[in-house]
Amino acid sequence: MKIKPILFVIAILGTVSALKAQTLKVAYINTQDLIYAMPEVKAANDSIQAAKAKVEGRIKSMVDELRLKAANLEKRKNEIAPIQYDKEVQLLQAEQKKITEFEQLGQQELALKSEGLFNPIQNRVNLIIKEVAAEEGYAYVIDGSQGTILYADPATNIIEKVKAKLQQK
Repeated sequence: MKIKPILFVIAILGTVSALKAQTLKVAYINTQDLIYAMPEVKAANDSIQAAKAKVEGRIKSMVDELRLKAANLEKRKNEIAPIQYDKEVQLLQAEQKKITEFEQLGQQELALKSEGLFNPIQNRVNLIIKEVAAEEGYAYVIDGSQGTILYADPATNIIEKVKAKLQQK
């Protein structure tokens, strides 16, 4: 029985690919553990918490003021004309809307601040991971914090190498 030339070539290529795949080095790292251990992350978190507290304090102040105005209006309800009362209720509703808008804007600003502080840290970590992978000859580095790793040889965990390199730079 003759083997057709095309099948022969496919079989050879499949064997070569299988052999090449067996020689690929794979490492893993848990970037979440790495990043949360960095001093820059603590400083970034502290900065975000301070900004968050400032926004929340301002919102609380605005809400307290609105509640006081609403309580005062309720006390005067029987003393003022219904048309005047309705106008003042509308003003309070407008203030409530402003508070909601301020809260949304504050959340957006906090998100931007967080992104601005954490993106450079994440980029730096990714760069160092790539450098370590290249130096150590790893074809792939799997992030254990992003998925499920059922088993990994501890010898292939590059977190200590990445930590050391981060401290150098």
